[in-house]
Amino acid sequence: MQRGLLENEKVHLPRGAGIQQVSSFKDGNSGVLDLPPSKGRKTRLLTMESASKIHGNSSLSPSKKRKVSLRGLFNTVITHATTKELKEMSKGSKKFNEKVVPSLANVAVKAFENLLIMSIAL
Repeated sequence: MQRGLLENEKVHLPRGAGIQQVSSFKDGNSGVLDLPPSKGRKTRLLTMESASKIHGNSSLSPSKKRKVSLRGLFNTVITHATTKELKEMSKGSKKFNEKVVPSLANVAVKAFENLLIMSIAL
């Protein structure tokens, strides 16, 4: 079996962890699932544990395993979601809009300003 593949391996969920309620966003906020808080925590934990089994291996440190799991999840979302779906999910996330977008915009603005200064200097 290749690293990261679960071909002939069964994924065992804890007793009672089956899907009884579909995960959806609460009031359009992609940072909050429309589930009871304890169920939301359990669902996120199971998702990370599964991603860790798929994308990492047991010899990695916990921080490295977390990093490769998040990269795998991110790659999966970016690959499978449409632009419209990505916009819908991200517009409701306070963390994404207040922390990530401004930092990306600052880098782009700085690069543009540098390019503009260089072109004026010529």
